[in-house]
Amino acid sequence: MKQQGTYHTSWSFPGVWKIEENLAYPEHSNTTSVVCLEPPVRHHHNGASTGHVVGVSANTSWTAATAYPWITVTSGTTGRDGGAVTYSVAANPLPAARIGMITLTMPGGEAWNFHVRQEALLGIAPVVAAHDAPASSGHAVHVSGNVAWSAQASDSWIQPTSGANGADDGLLVYSVGENTSLLSRSGTITISGGGIDRVIDVHQGGAAEYFAISPEWAEHPAGGASGMAIAVTANTAWTAASDSPWISVADGVSGAGDGTVIYHVSATNEHSPRLGHVAVSDG
Repeated sequence: MKQQGTYHTSWSFPGVWKIEENLAYPEHSNTTSVVCLEPPVRHHHNGASTGHVVGVSANTSWTAATAYPWITVTSGTTGRDGGAVTYSVAANPLPAARIGMITLTMPGGEAWNFHVRQEALLGIAPVVAAHDAPASSGHAVHVSGNVAWSAQASDSWIQPTSGANGADDGLLVYSVGENTSLLSRSGTITISGGGIDRVIDVHQGGAAEYFAISPEWAEHPAGGASGMAIAVTANTAWTAASDSPWISVADGVSGAGDGTVIYHVSATNEHSPRLGHVAVSDG
């Protein structure tokens, strides 16, 4: 005798499934929309630029739009799941920063924002440099930014030797001349770009004091001599004086820095030699 049994089963669909044409799989209306933007924010220089791409990863359809007139979405205004949004930015006439957004909106009203920041950036390191009195070269200043820039020294003893003009990140190299003065000195290098000025303070120490005369000894005939010269090499003040009445200082009794002392020697009838001095003293 054939027996017949019955198998009972049931299916439960707690949500509502939505089937759309040309989709490889259905979208469940209860699924939480998830969107990932790469990158989530981008910085731009103040000039106009185009072709900027934002990668989109999502599990739903989306639309991209902006309320900022200086940002234009050029492609990718709509999409589903993975995709990309391409945009351009207009020139920013001011060095001050401005911030805008591109908003991706989902069917359920959820929104994700991509932040667009546009500003001139310019930085330098170091901002203070100290050097000894001798001439030196190869001193580097690192420049970082997103603008074209140029460098200008305040004094002739500071000379940019390379990288006086650049754009974005770069390197300025400069030299300093010898400081022959006993006093220290200071100057600046100004790097300007995008409406921004950055200043490097350059300090140079004073020279060590030096003082010398040439010749240090001279011999003259009994008939006397005139217009005899003593060369003074110095970076300080000095004075010249004779310790003998038959030696007279005609010129250069005082000076500062390099100079010349002129003296005369009177004739003598004495048969014995005589010795006198022209004392040139610093300070």
